[in-house]
Amino acid sequence: MATIQYNHDIDVGAKFLRQYPRISQLLRNQQFVDYFYGFDRAARKAKKQMYWLGFASLLAATVALLAICAELAAYALGDPPPKVVTVIVECIALASLVVVGVIKWGNIRQRYVTNCHARERLRLWHFQSFLDGELMSGLAVGDCACKDEYRRKLHALVDSLKSNPGSSVGFMRGDQDDLAFEVKAYSSSDVQSDCMDALSALRFSHQASYVSGRTGEDPPDRILSLEEHVAWSEAIARFSLLAAVVLATAQLLMAMGLVSGHGFGHESGLKVVMFAMTLGLVVVSVAAHSYGRGTTSSEELESYEHYYRDVVAYRYDATAAVRRGDAIGWQTALKSLELSAVAELRRFLRMKSGSTFLL
Repeated sequence: MATIQYNHDIDVGAKFLRQYPRISQLLRNQQFVDYFYGFDRAARKAKKQMYWLGFASLLAATVALLAICAELAAYALGDPPPKVVTVIVECIALASLVVVGVIKWGNIRQRYVTNCHARERLRLWHFQSFLDGELMSGLAVGDCACKDEYRRKLHALVDSLKSNPGSSVGFMRGDQDDLAFEVKAYSSSDVQSDCMDALSALRFSHQASYVSGRTGEDPPDRILSLEEHVAWSEAIARFSLLAAVVLATAQLLMAMGLVSGHGFGHESGLKVVMFAMTLGLVVVSVAAHSYGRGTTSSEELESYEHYYRDVVAYRYDATAAVRRGDAIGWQTALKSLELSAVAELRRFLRMKSGSTFLL
């Protein structure tokens, strides 16, 4: 079985295609690739905007709140900050709200979800087409009727995705059919054999590698993996909250007279400083939780782990079917994988539709 480079399941490389000359046009259709990258570019742009603007709004809000806590402590110490500092803090807080407004009224999140849905629907459509062995066999030999049917279905899908951006909502509700093609037997055993072997790498193994890469120790497109994102954000949130509880307990002990604040200069001032520090730690804990909500790392990790179990199971079934030369068994495994991929896409889009750093 041939191997592929990461994330080249749609824009398949020439080296891979040369191993399957009989079905090379099925594995990579330039018009399809152009449509795919059109949505992909729009999705990636909106994703970057959504993340960095969301992160900026959260960071600005956190800095402003921590600065207020620091001002409170400074007043307690008898050394109030200059007026300009207060103005700067207020401007930072206002900037946070402005960025939130840009995200909300600029429909950035919706643009990402819409284009991500369109891109992934195309990916699903492409691999689901291999369920129709009759169509694939005809395309491989250049049958005009099959070519017309393929173009008609592709254009209908693209036109629908472009003319109805709200179709992502219907997809998330489950209003649309999960499979775009019916399962039909291959009329050419040679085409069948090539498709079974090629998709073992392009679909089954690629999906397993993709999910493993997203959740593992060496993610391809980010500094931290999803698992590391979850671990760090939860650790910061828990540690900050624990420290806040410790400080609050210390204040309670001081109020009960069990701990003395003498030596600080003024006991009431110490209490205010400790209160400010407790409040600041709570702000950090809430910010860490908000970051997790904005990136949906925890939900994504859980969803990917569920999907990975499905992929591994169906890859095992498909591999066994290839070894037996069992086309029906292979198509059954591919159908199961595609249905699981549809369910995973729905979960992902729902997560991103509800993701938010602040509002």
